[in-house]
Amino acid sequence: MAMASNLNLQVTTEGVASEEQLELLRAEGCQEIQGFFVSPPISPDSFVSRFLTSGRAQVPPGVLLSSG
Repeated sequence: MAMASNLNLQVTTEGVASEEQLELLRAEGCQEIQGFFVSPPISPDSFVSRFLTSGRAQVPPGVLLSSG
């Protein structure tokens, strides 16, 4: 993480499964995490649905989305 910081890179840590791991990573300067602590794995359809309803996605005109 120190090398990434020196290179102005953002660090994402995978496989975080506990609050203890999260606190250690925060103390070391990790900016993003993913893993079971945040969410169990989800299906592709569930991901798309969550992403589109999060307010972060913009669907280009003419792109059709599956209704499930």
